[in-house]
Amino acid sequence: MESLDHVIRKVQINIPFPLLMGKYRDRFRQMRLNPEIYFDADTLDKSSFSAFEEAANLVNSYGGETTFHAPFIDLPCGSPDRLVRDAVRKRFETLFQLVPLFSPKSIVCHAGYDWKRYHFMRERWIEESIRTWTWAAEILDREDVQLSIENVYEHGPGEIRFLFEQIEAENVGLCLDVGHQSAFSKTSLKEWLDGVGIYIKQLHLHDNDGSTDAHLSPGKGTIPFQTLFQYLEDNQIEPIITLEPHDEADLIPGLQYVNQFLTS
Repeated sequence: MESLDHVIRKVQINIPFPLLMGKYRDRFRQMRLNPEIYFDADTLDKSSFSAFEEAANLVNSYGGETTFHAPFIDLPCGSPDRLVRDAVRKRFETLFQLVPLFSPKSIVCHAGYDWKRYHFMRERWIEESIRTWTWAAEILDREDVQLSIENVYEHGPGEIRFLFEQIEAENVGLCLDVGHQSAFSKTSLKEWLDGVGIYIKQLHLHDNDGSTDAHLSPGKGTIPFQTLFQYLEDNQIEPIITLEPHDEADLIPGLQYVNQFLTS
């Protein structure tokens, strides 16, 4: 098997906090994997500070680099309801309190726009979203942390581009999730790259055939990864790269596939 040391140093591996400290603890330590730790609401509410401290010490023990994935269930960042927006901020604050402990390079948050729910109030959604993300960016900028806003259900780049055009913060960028783009959007990857590619600061890489968010290993579906990496090379963009395997068996094939695109 080809050496994977280079790609392992260059990418993050998405992992929920309980699995990092449970089933896959030894795997991450032995392979020296860089975790993108997903913290859901229960983890943030029920875990002790010593548990988080243990996780940070684990990653530090082998020189790993950390990124965070924020909670996203029921967190409408552009809600017109003030009480809902307050709850969103409170939830994010519980995560931001862990930043000094882990020193993550970035925190990934879902943009949260879903045309089925919010198309009739799009302008209000935009206004409130910008306020929410500006608030978050200011907090994270003080800690030298990048805020990566991720696409999910957006039909096209125009439904998310306004964030990067209007938020006046250098530490904010797009986390382009190509699996979500393939499964949920109505436009091609090329159109996404043409529309918001210049804002890319992070990637979430997994594959599917366009029908569902299958989280296959890159190369096992129909997503044109060559188009993506050629665009990055042509435009001299070097984003944080995160693999999101939902099956343990997809980890090594995913690393092998992505390795072919990483030349330095």
